[in-house]
Amino acid sequence: MLPEHADDLLLRITALAHGPSSFRWTLPFNGRNSRGWVRHIEHSLVISTISKYDAFFLPSRGENFGHAIAKSLSAGTPVLISDQTPWNDVGEHNAGWALSLDHPSEFVAVIESMSQDSNEIRHERNVSATKYYLYKSNQIPAVDQNRRMLKQP
Repeated sequence: MLPEHADDLLLRITALAHGPSSFRWTLPFNGRNSRGWVRHIEHSLVISTISKYDAFFLPSRGENFGHAIAKSLSAGTPVLISDQTPWNDVGEHNAGWALSLDHPSEFVAVIESMSQDSNEIRHERNVSATKYYLYKSNQIPAVDQNRRMLKQP
């Protein structure tokens, strides 16, 4: 779910961030086909498409799990997300940023900073995103096992 003000936030961020045109980022919805926005793609092409971008932008008001975030991380693409998801520790793992929607200037600062990153730093972040996804996905079975255990009489 994108916040109602996502278009406004995106326009403010885009207007303020003046990075090089080589910086690539994607937004997760079927919408305008302007720079950085991805329209609907076939399921079999999702990972390969997301992996071509430097960041995945999801300024969500809330996510139960955040499947789109997980998909991006599994593709090795760092995420630029709101702090209203279960993925708030992405920064601790160099796999992205979880920021407050109340401070769009923080999103701008990240985009501007990323636009100046070297290929080596981008590669490190891509690797970290994949490692973080694997770390988180290995925790999910333990949660399910605990739930089953608690439901037993």
